[in-house]
Amino acid sequence: MLKLAIICLLVPGALAGILHCTTASGSICTQCNDYYVLEADQKSCSLCLDNNCKICSLPNSLNVCTTCADGYVLNSLKCSLCSVPFCTTCIAKMGALSCSVCSSGYIESGGACQTCNSTLNYCSACNSPTTCSACITGYVLSSSTCVACNSVMSGCTQCTDSSTCT
Repeated sequence: MLKLAIICLLVPGALAGILHCTTASGSICTQCNDYYVLEADQKSCSLCLDNNCKICSLPNSLNVCTTCADGYVLNSLKCSLCSVPFCTTCIAKMGALSCSVCSSGYIESGGACQTCNSTLNYCSACNSPTTCSACITGYVLSSSTCVACNSVMSGCTQCTDSSTCT
């Protein structure tokens, strides 16, 4: 008697037996993992051509990036590293990169990220490049700028406001 063995190959993390498939309907894949694109036949997922591309598509059989990985910005259909210092979110306009959101402790000014101290003297936190919200030790906020405690209270080197010396 001849015994027949059937071997079933399961691919971990794959739906419909398709590697990198995250959503399927029967044996057809409808969505792939990030960094992969669904092929036109809906039976395979291929790696995006741009290594920094998180979501790509296949219009007209071209592997085109639509969303970049964190720290990268879509610039002329390619993902470019956000090279603006202290920037968390870059934007590309006509091939040039500028910052739209800066890291904590920095404020966006003209597409670049600056510390409050570079735009406002003795400021430790600011709401805009011209509006201070907190001062470094030894200074007090006065009309959105920082002034020395001893300039508002004679002999005072540290204060919590313009009338309290500590």
